[in-house]
Amino acid sequence: MSRINGQGVPKRELFEMAQSGTLPEGYSGWDIADRFGWTVAHVAARYGNLPDGFDKWDIGAGKQFSRDGRPNKFDDWTVAHEAAKWGSLPSGFDGWDIEAGCGWTVAHVAAQWGRLPRGVDQWNLCDDTGTTVAHEAARHGTLPWDAPDDVMGLVDGKGRTVEDLHGRWMTMRVSSIIETLIHQKSPYSECRGNMAGQGQFL
Repeated sequence: MSRINGQGVPKRELFEMAQSGTLPEGYSGWDIADRFGWTVAHVAARYGNLPDGFDKWDIGAGKQFSRDGRPNKFDDWTVAHEAAKWGSLPSGFDGWDIEAGCGWTVAHVAAQWGRLPRGVDQWNLCDDTGTTVAHEAARHGTLPWDAPDDVMGLVDGKGRTVEDLHGRWMTMRVSSIIETLIHQKSPYSECRGNMAGQGQFL
């Protein structure tokens, strides 16, 4: 019974089993935490080892370290947030509005990492600063190319539209590609240099 609920089993062993996917069938000690507040469930979520039918998505990791002591989005980081980051949320998941610190929702995390499934309409969810899920996707270049006009027109707490941020990301991306091409030595240049070194000139 102790291995089913985690009681009496060294935490290190539990976390290793969560990582490797070898927790016993029917395991129930998902909220057993390390000294930082991260639980067995968080580890299993990161490695895609949560069982079918898992429903304890709102288990939080508690207050996390902040250099300035202010609240941050990792406070109360839930199992759902961790699963969203690593792409291990199940099909049909519907807890997109579960919040961590600063109002940061599961949908914000999925948008940031490009893991928000098509058809999930959560673009207008806001965190405490007024940043919507759509703004987060635009800032990281994960906004769908066919996002509707009403999504592109959403305004954040700083008065910026989704279209504004998406345009800035596109500009930076194009500039980065051009800079890479300019500084990248082309195969033709290498070939030309090698042949010249052998006394052959083009």
